[in-house]
Amino acid sequence: LGLVTAQGSPQLAALVSLATPEELSDAMRVMGSTWLDDIVRDAAPALRTLAGGGKVYHVSPTQFAFLAPLGLSLVRLSGMLMSWLGERSATGHGGFLTTPTVGLVRFAVGQDAPLDVLRNLHSAAHDARDAESGLRVYSAEQDAAYRHRFWLISELGRALAQPGELHLAFQPKVSLLDGSCVGVEALLRWTHPDAGPIGPGDFMPIIESTSLARATTEWVLGAALRQLAAWRAEGVALQVAVNVSAVNLEEPDFCERVLDGLARHGLPAACLSLEMTESALMRKPKAAHDTMTRLAEGGVKIAIDDFGTGYSSLSYLQDMPAEVVKIDQSFVRGMEQDERTRALVTTMIKLSHDLGHRVVAEGVETGEVAQLLRAAGCDEAQGYYYGRPMAPAALAAWLAAR
Repeated sequence: LGLVTAQGSPQLAALVSLATPEELSDAMRVMGSTWLDDIVRDAAPALRTLAGGGKVYHVSPTQFAFLAPLGLSLVRLSGMLMSWLGERSATGHGGFLTTPTVGLVRFAVGQDAPLDVLRNLHSAAHDARDAESGLRVYSAEQDAAYRHRFWLISELGRALAQPGELHLAFQPKVSLLDGSCVGVEALLRWTHPDAGPIGPGDFMPIIESTSLARATTEWVLGAALRQLAAWRAEGVALQVAVNVSAVNLEEPDFCERVLDGLARHGLPAACLSLEMTESALMRKPKAAHDTMTRLAEGGVKIAIDDFGTGYSSLSYLQDMPAEVVKIDQSFVRGMEQDERTRALVTTMIKLSHDLGHRVVAEGVETGEVAQLLRAAGCDEAQGYYYGRPMAPAALAAWLAAR
């Protein structure tokens, strides 16, 4: 790359992955290192042809990079690579099908440093894993999104280790029978010293896929229990709900950490509710079931969050030791306008009640929806109609005004 850019030649660069990291790991376990040697040897002639007879560089165990022949258009090279990808995916090697992918980069001579070109190649190759065709051209916009994600991960890790940036907001849950506040949900909020408030929609989705899941839940749980103990000392008896991730349910010591935290703050287990989504429960159902069972046996309340949006069968409602089902806001908000949505929510409520679960509706924003839920037999509601997520002091004022 250094020689090419110095010569002033416009170029296309390609990074070819013969298998995903997961496929490489599985194949090496089953067939050993000779499988890797074989697929590299078999792919080399075709890659040399695609490179126009030029050099092909072996940059990692299953990845090769080359510069396209001068004058070859992006469209033409993409077509050639797509044909090769189709053949390769259909045949596999040694009875083991792989998912080859290609990342392409157009670089401007004299403007892009060689290391930047190589980094962009890796970015495009990573994006190609999510492309149906298996091929992706480098996108500066997508790359900027990855950089932002990396920044969020780094900054959140730092924020977890020092006080001042993270805090909890509490959203009330209200009984639809008498309008009393029966509990609150603890929601993590982040105010960055330079970037200002960062919305949970920006940082929460990345927590599940990183090592921050354990530390984040530990921080939220600790802060929620401290606040709960402070409220109880003031004579305010509330149940606090905390969201947990799939990673937490797979941690062998998660149950013990939760119960130890309750004991450390002198709190009864029943004042804590742990909310988990259908998707989290279904990632490793046995581990999730075992963890939930131990928590429930310890007195902690279990709630299934965002009910209706997951991909699991309804059988888990019967098997999982959950006390509460929370109907996702996407259904609740459509009740006013759509008769079928109202029928669906009513069915969810009846099914949950028949199986012994209490039902909470999320995302209630109008009195009309609250009335529809009350008529359908829903037990509790949560949403902006009753109160936005608020700081402890604001929640105290909200409670005093009711």
